Amino acid sequence: MEDLEIQETINKYCELAISYAQSFNCNLTFEEPSIHIVEEILNHNWNKLMNADEEEKPTDNQIWSMAVVWGTYVGEVMKKSIGEPCKWIFEDGELLLEINKIKANPIIKAYKRIINGPEDSIVSFYDIGCMKLKEYIRTGSW
Repeated sequence: MEDLEIQETINKYCELAISYAQSFNCNLTFEEPSIHIVEEILNHNWNKLMNADEEEKPTDNQIWSMAVVWGTYVGEVMKKSIGEPCKWIFEDGELLLEINKIKANPIIKAYKRIINGPEDSIVSFYDIGCMKLKEYIRTGSW
């Protein structure tokens, strides 16, 4: 996947996240506080999953689709917060954030948040991930 195609894909998923958040009367702004909104929405999805009857439960593909939308949005906020040289790459069929060969996967984290609940907090992932990646840019060590 070429850089332009990656960015178009990212934009599409972020637009879906913004639209879905609006159905919760929430506005996503690509600023750090919006990560808490995503956490609340993912918590809503987890609660729904935990309380659903077997026939009402979403399939793994449906859960994965939700995770792609929310993880992409979180990754885009991380990219904005971290700055250069943070970028999206497409590797082994996955969208990942990369900084000088160090990779982060906000999509799999969103998936884990939906499946596992609050123990896989997207806020903690964002806070720790941004801190560590910024430190890596500054010091060159992980």
